[in-house]
Amino acid sequence: MTLATAAFTGIGTIAGAYFGVRVGSDGKERAERDRNEAQLVVERVASKVDDAPVREARDEIRQEQRDELPPC
Repeated sequence: MTLATAAFTGIGTIAGAYFGVRVGSDGKERAERDRNEAQLVVERVASKVDDAPVREARDEIRQEQRDELPPC
């Protein structure tokens, strides 16, 4: 469960970045409120997700990152 929460927190961070971009047009307070709501939704979904798909996605991403590293 901790792994799922961590993975979805990362997604929440991305959502937060999106809402942060809206600061100029919607105002800082509204953007912060929207970002907080998105984070709560992500955390709620994370609490309901099976860990296996999250671990699989994490492993795939790590493998892709290793594949992109320049040779030593």
